Amino acid sequence: MTINAKSIDPTDIDLTPAQMRVMREALLTRVIAHLVALHEMPSCGDFRDIEEVCRSMRESVPEQGSELETLLDPLFDEWISRSLTTSDPGYFDYTPGGGIYPA
Repeated sequence: MTINAKSIDPTDIDLTPAQMRVMREALLTRVIAHLVALHEMPSCGDFRDIEEVCRSMRESVPEQGSELETLLDPLFDEWISRSLTTSDPGYFDYTPGGGIYPA
């Protein structure tokens, strides 16, 4: 049974197992791609205009729910890439296992 992520009502928190699987796959796909690309990322992210980036994250409590993708897109496409890559041996405070999947 295939469920389109768009068919999930973002205001309904009583999700079916199938809906939870769709959400899991959407997130897991992003997490795996991020972990695979870690070796290409700099230890220190881009902190230029970081105050503006932080301000752009602020918003009032939403009146309605959001599609999961609208939350994952900026997280993985904009914000994580600007942060510190703490799971890489190039990071000074390297802790083995910090960014590997089993951890």
